[in-house]
Amino acid sequence: MNKNFPKVFKELKRYGLLLESDKFLPGVVEIVTGKKISGSWWGNEKGHEIFQTLHKLSDKKNVLLTKLISGKVTFIHKNLWLDFLTVANSNEQWQFQNLSDEAHRFLKIVNKNGLIQTGKLPKDFFNSSKKIGDVVRELEKKILVCSYEIHTDMGFHAKTVENWEHWMERKEFSSTKNITVSEAKNKFENLVSGLNKAFGGNGKLPWN
Repeated sequence: MNKNFPKVFKELKRYGLLLESDKFLPGVVEIVTGKKISGSWWGNEKGHEIFQTLHKLSDKKNVLLTKLISGKVTFIHKNLWLDFLTVANSNEQWQFQNLSDEAHRFLKIVNKNGLIQTGKLPKDFFNSSKKIGDVVRELEKKILVCSYEIHTDMGFHAKTVENWEHWMERKEFSSTKNITVSEAKNKFENLVSGLNKAFGGNGKLPWN
Protein backbone atom coordinates (compact mmCIF):
# COMPACT_ATOMS: atom_id res chain seq x y z
CA MET A 1 0.00 0.00 0.00
CA ASN A 2 1.27 3.45 -0.91
CA LYS A 3 0.63 5.59 2.16
CA ASN A 4 1.65 8.76 0.33
CA PHE A 5 -0.82 8.53 -2.52
CA PRO A 6 -4.02 9.58 -0.68
CA LYS A 7 -2.26 12.69 0.61
CA VAL A 8 -0.86 13.55 -2.82
CA PHE A 9 -4.18 13.06 -4.57
CA LYS A 10 -5.95 15.15 -1.92
CA GLU A 11 -3.56 18.03 -2.64
CA LEU A 12 -4.04 17.61 -6.39
CA LYS A 13 -7.80 17.83 -6.01
CA ARG A 14 -7.42 20.80 -3.68
CA TYR A 15 -5.30 22.89 -6.06
CA GLY A 16 -6.44 21.44 -9.38
CA LEU A 17 -2.83 20.92 -10.43
CA LEU A 18 0.36 19.67 -8.88
CA LEU A 19 3.97 19.76 -10.07
CA GLU A 20 6.21 16.71 -10.00
CA SER A 21 8.70 18.82 -8.07
CA ASP A 22 9.31 22.50 -7.41
CA LYS A 23 11.36 24.56 -5.00
CA PHE A 24 8.31 26.57 -3.92
CA LEU A 25 5.03 25.43 -5.47
CA PRO A 26 3.20 22.28 -4.29
CA GLY A 27 4.84 19.17 -5.75
CA VAL A 28 4.59 15.41 -5.40
CA VAL A 29 8.23 15.00 -4.40
CA GLU A 30 7.94 17.58 -1.63
CA ILE A 31 4.72 16.02 -0.30
CA VAL A 32 6.31 12.56 -0.14
CA THR A 33 9.57 13.72 1.45
CA GLY A 34 8.01 16.38 3.65
CA LYS A 35 10.64 18.91 2.65
CA LYS A 36 12.04 20.85 -0.30
CA ILE A 37 14.93 19.12 -2.01
CA SER A 38 17.54 20.45 -4.40
CA GLY A 39 18.63 18.65 -7.54
CA SER A 40 17.25 15.34 -8.76
CA TRP A 41 14.99 13.32 -6.48
CA TRP A 42 16.34 10.01 -7.83
CA GLY A 43 19.07 9.86 -5.24
CA ASN A 44 16.77 10.74 -2.36
CA GLU A 45 16.31 8.16 0.40
CA LYS A 46 12.60 8.11 -0.47
CA GLY A 47 13.25 7.81 -4.20
CA HIS A 48 11.43 4.47 -4.48
CA GLU A 49 8.35 5.88 -2.74
CA ILE A 50 8.45 8.97 -4.96
CA PHE A 51 8.63 6.80 -8.09
CA GLN A 52 5.71 4.64 -6.97
CA THR A 53 3.59 7.67 -6.15
CA LEU A 54 4.33 9.41 -9.46
CA HIS A 55 3.58 6.23 -11.40
CA LYS A 56 0.27 5.67 -9.61
CA LEU A 57 -0.75 9.30 -10.10
CA SER A 58 0.11 9.13 -13.81
CA ASP A 59 -2.11 6.05 -14.23
CA LYS A 60 -5.09 7.56 -12.42
CA LYS A 61 -8.08 7.91 -14.79
CA ASN A 62 -8.95 11.44 -13.68
CA VAL A 63 -5.39 12.82 -13.94
CA LEU A 64 -3.81 14.42 -17.02
CA LEU A 65 -0.04 14.67 -17.33
CA THR A 66 1.55 17.55 -19.24
CA LYS A 67 4.24 20.26 -18.98
CA LEU A 68 2.15 23.29 -18.14
CA ILE A 69 3.94 25.27 -15.44
CA SER A 70 7.45 26.55 -16.22
CA GLY A 71 7.97 23.67 -18.66
CA LYS A 72 7.86 21.20 -15.75
CA VAL A 73 5.87 17.99 -15.39
CA THR A 74 2.42 19.03 -14.17
CA PHE A 75 -0.48 16.83 -13.07
CA ILE A 76 -3.95 18.26 -13.78
CA HIS A 77 -7.15 17.05 -12.14
CA LYS A 78 -10.12 16.24 -14.36
CA ASN A 79 -11.97 19.28 -13.01
CA LEU A 80 -9.61 21.40 -15.14
CA TRP A 81 -9.38 19.19 -18.22
CA LEU A 82 -11.83 21.22 -20.30
CA ASP A 83 -9.94 24.43 -19.56
CA PHE A 84 -6.57 22.87 -20.35
CA LEU A 85 -7.68 21.16 -23.55
CA THR A 86 -9.38 24.34 -24.76
CA VAL A 87 -6.03 26.12 -24.57
CA ALA A 88 -3.95 23.18 -25.80
CA ASN A 89 -6.10 22.74 -28.92
CA SER A 90 -6.39 26.49 -29.63
CA ASN A 91 -3.48 26.58 -32.12
CA GLU A 92 -2.69 30.14 -31.05
CA GLN A 93 0.35 31.95 -32.37
CA TRP A 94 2.40 31.55 -29.18
CA GLN A 95 2.30 27.77 -29.60
CA PHE A 96 4.29 27.94 -32.84
CA GLN A 97 6.68 30.80 -32.11
CA ASN A 98 10.38 29.81 -32.07
CA LEU A 99 9.70 26.16 -32.89
CA SER A 100 12.53 24.54 -34.81
CA ASP A 101 12.00 23.24 -38.33
CA GLU A 102 12.35 19.74 -36.91
CA ALA A 103 9.59 20.39 -34.37
CA HIS A 104 7.26 21.68 -37.08
CA ARG A 105 7.97 18.62 -39.21
CA PHE A 106 7.49 16.16 -36.37
CA LEU A 107 4.26 17.87 -35.27
CA LYS A 108 2.81 17.38 -38.76
CA ILE A 109 3.53 13.65 -38.52
CA VAL A 110 1.97 13.42 -35.06
CA ASN A 111 -1.13 15.34 -36.15
CA LYS A 112 -1.48 13.14 -39.23
CA ASN A 113 -1.33 9.92 -37.22
CA GLY A 114 -2.60 11.11 -33.83
CA LEU A 115 0.01 9.00 -32.07
CA ILE A 116 3.63 8.10 -32.87
CA GLN A 117 6.20 5.80 -31.26
CA THR A 118 9.51 7.62 -31.61
CA GLY A 119 11.47 4.38 -31.80
CA LYS A 120 9.75 3.55 -35.08
CA LEU A 121 11.00 6.69 -36.81
CA PRO A 122 13.85 6.19 -39.29
CA LYS A 123 17.24 7.20 -37.93
CA ASP A 124 17.58 9.81 -40.68
CA PHE A 125 14.14 11.33 -40.00
CA PHE A 126 15.78 14.70 -39.36
CA ASN A 127 18.23 16.28 -41.76
CA SER A 128 20.19 17.57 -38.79
CA SER A 129 21.84 16.30 -35.62
CA LYS A 130 18.87 17.38 -33.50
CA LYS A 131 17.70 14.59 -31.18
CA ILE A 132 14.09 13.45 -31.13
CA GLY A 133 13.92 13.92 -27.35
CA ASP A 134 14.78 17.60 -27.71
CA VAL A 135 12.13 18.00 -30.42
CA VAL A 136 9.46 16.35 -28.26
CA ARG A 137 10.34 18.64 -25.36
CA GLU A 138 9.94 21.67 -27.64
CA LEU A 139 6.39 20.60 -28.48
CA GLU A 140 5.53 19.65 -24.90
CA LYS A 141 6.52 23.07 -23.61
CA LYS A 142 4.04 24.60 -26.07
CA ILE A 143 1.45 22.01 -24.87
CA LEU A 144 0.99 20.84 -28.47
CA VAL A 145 1.53 17.16 -27.58
CA CYS A 146 1.90 14.85 -24.63
CA SER A 147 4.38 12.01 -24.30
CA TYR A 148 4.63 8.91 -22.17
CA GLU A 149 6.13 5.44 -22.18
CA ILE A 150 4.23 2.27 -23.00
CA HIS A 151 5.15 -1.38 -22.48
CA THR A 152 5.25 -3.05 -25.88
CA ASP A 153 4.46 -6.67 -26.81
CA MET A 154 8.19 -7.14 -27.34
CA GLY A 155 8.74 -6.51 -23.64
CA PHE A 156 10.43 -3.11 -23.70
CA HIS A 157 9.41 0.48 -23.07
CA ALA A 158 8.71 2.79 -25.99
CA LYS A 159 8.36 6.57 -26.04
CA THR A 160 4.98 7.56 -27.43
CA VAL A 161 3.94 11.05 -28.54
CA GLU A 162 0.27 11.90 -28.91
CA ASN A 163 -1.72 14.97 -29.90
CA TRP A 164 -4.58 16.09 -27.70
CA GLU A 165 -7.39 15.25 -30.11
CA HIS A 166 -6.25 11.64 -30.18
CA TRP A 167 -5.80 11.72 -26.41
CA MET A 168 -9.40 12.94 -25.96
CA GLU A 169 -10.72 10.14 -28.17
CA ARG A 170 -8.68 7.54 -26.30
CA LYS A 171 -9.85 8.84 -22.93
CA GLU A 172 -13.42 9.23 -24.27
CA PHE A 173 -13.43 12.78 -22.93
CA SER A 174 -16.06 15.22 -24.08
CA SER A 175 -18.04 18.07 -22.55
CA THR A 176 -21.31 19.77 -23.29
CA LYS A 177 -19.99 22.97 -21.76
CA ASN A 178 -18.43 25.53 -24.08
CA ILE A 179 -15.79 27.96 -22.88
CA THR A 180 -13.58 30.40 -24.75
CA VAL A 181 -9.79 30.18 -24.92
CA SER A 182 -9.61 33.50 -23.07
CA GLU A 183 -11.77 32.16 -20.22
CA ALA A 184 -9.69 29.01 -19.97
CA LYS A 185 -6.40 30.92 -19.93
CA ASN A 186 -7.73 33.34 -17.32
CA LYS A 187 -8.64 30.43 -15.04
CA PHE A 188 -5.10 29.07 -15.14
CA GLU A 189 -3.57 32.52 -14.80
CA ASN A 190 -5.60 33.21 -11.66
CA LEU A 191 -4.83 29.76 -10.27
CA VAL A 192 -1.07 29.97 -10.83
CA SER A 193 -0.96 33.57 -9.62
CA GLY A 194 -2.68 32.49 -6.42
CA LEU A 195 -0.25 29.63 -5.90
CA ASN A 196 2.73 31.90 -6.54
CA LYS A 197 1.48 34.37 -3.93
CA ALA A 198 0.65 31.66 -1.40
CA PHE A 199 3.96 29.81 -1.70
CA GLY A 200 6.37 32.50 -2.88
CA GLY A 201 6.77 30.77 -6.22
CA ASN A 202 7.48 31.97 -9.73
CA GLY A 203 5.49 29.52 -11.81
CA LYS A 204 4.95 30.62 -15.40
CA LEU A 205 2.44 29.55 -18.04
CA PRO A 206 3.65 28.90 -21.60
CA TRP A 207 1.63 31.72 -23.15
CA ASN A 208 2.87 34.39 -20.70
